[in-house]
Amino acid sequence: MVGNSVPLEDYFDQVEFGVWSQCVIPLADMGLGTATIDAIRVRLDSKQGQAPTFYMDQIQFEETGTAGAEFVIAPPGGKIFEVDVLSMTMVDALDISVTNGTAPGLAYNQFLGVSQLSAGILIQIHQDNVVTAQQLLTNLEEAISAGGVLSNVMCDGTNTSMTVTTQWRSPVVLNSRTNDRITITLNDDLGGLLSFKSFGLGRTREPNMTHRLTT
Repeated sequence: MVGNSVPLEDYFDQVEFGVWSQCVIPLADMGLGTATIDAIRVRLDSKQGQAPTFYMDQIQFEETGTAGAEFVIAPPGGKIFEVDVLSMTMVDALDISVTNGTAPGLAYNQFLGVSQLSAGILIQIHQDNVVTAQQLLTNLEEAISAGGVLSNVMCDGTNTSMTVTTQWRSPVVLNSRTNDRITITLNDDLGGLLSFKSFGLGRTREPNMTHRLTT
């Protein structure tokens, strides 16, 4: 075997049935950043109850030179970062004003003027070197249906800005000592946007010490 195996459940929501799910698996996760392969093996290592029925509609390799752009939210060295909110703000050259409209003219299957993404924005929470949660977003509807809240929609007749925030019921605790982090991986070309920014909002603290507000 070349490289190493990875559990597919780390890359999609395994309890969502009856729908197509898209997995984006960096080759580096399988130890294949510089390796040559001639086959891929998929197998069921364990199961509870009846074995699942699944189909693989399409497998494709993207990017021959560099991986997708990855952005990281992580605590400072030796500290703990308790993240309450993850926000993403996008700006695009798009007029969404609607005459006599009571709602912004945003398309559910786009991110402002950028068409639905093919690979998506992959958000992962890494704790103790394990992916403990993740979301794959290819359009605005998925960002909202996954728990995001659309806010701060502004349009000056030329450009539009919007923010999608996800607030967790309990803080996501990131410990620098175990290399905990939140990663946002962009596997599509988002050059159509004027700006894309993301922040983790919460508190940093020393272990068992007073909190301090940070971003």
